[in-house]
Amino acid sequence: MVRSVTLHVAGQKLSIRTDASDAELTELVQEVTNRVRDVQSASMTATQAKVFLLTALSLADELRQARAELARVRDAVTLHAQGALSFTDSDAPT
Repeated sequence: MVRSVTLHVAGQKLSIRTDASDAELTELVQEVTNRVRDVQSASMTATQAKVFLLTALSLADELRQARAELARVRDAVTLHAQGALSFTDSDAPT
């Protein structure tokens, strides 16, 4: 069920509508807040907007890498499944 919630992310108040559970939201808020703090500590002079953008870019890059890895795994599974099916087909009585 979609509901309205107010989140506190990296010191910022954010009101959203979501169907995510409290546990999911807590995990997301903690992850983003930790990432923002990491970027802040690495670039002490960056404005808050730049810190948030750098955090978003970092998360987007991580997502891109995860998607690429998922595609590689899917390809490997497909290749192995096709090999297994070929092996099974070649053992079938004629």
